[in-house]
Amino acid sequence: MSDSTKHLLVCATTSALASLGIALLVWVSLVVTSCQELMEHLLAPVWFAGLACALAMGIGKEYGDECAEGNEWSWDDIAADIVGAIIGSSLICGIIKIILVC
Repeated sequence: MSDSTKHLLVCATTSALASLGIALLVWVSLVVTSCQELMEHLLAPVWFAGLACALAMGIGKEYGDECAEGNEWSWDDIAADIVGAIIGSSLICGIIKIILVC
């Protein structure tokens, strides 16, 4: 398995878990009157939080690689991080939409 594939999978998993955690926190803390209101307030922060967590981790990993002897920065890995983060966050938001059929 290539390094970029590992980056994609780890960022997809990280963003999915972060999105799920934020979804649970937001869901529990919101006092809403309708399912539609819940969907409006829940999905955007959940998606962005998952994306941000995964990208921060991926960029940190690349910085560590650049600082390590014999390693270098890889833009391909950063691209894989971005794709993985989008996949993970989108997956959780899609599942939430399915569960909360409004």
